[in-house]
Amino acid sequence: MKRLCHEMMTETWRGRQLAVRDLLRHAKIVTDPITLEYLDAEVALRRARAEGDSQRARRQPASQAGPLS
Repeated sequence: MKRLCHEMMTETWRGRQLAVRDLLRHAKIVTDPITLEYLDAEVALRRARAEGDSQRARRQPASQAGPLS
């Protein structure tokens, strides 16, 4: 049982390691101040949307939620 659990954990860890490697392969370092400003604004906007969506989901019961909620 212990070996089976270890093998499953290893596969999951290896999968995550490969996913991170693939993401880093396409990563780009941005040093332009205008682009950094734009990216900061985009991150703030996405955080606000995610926070609003999560608050909306908490307020609405599942029976009243829309089809995409």
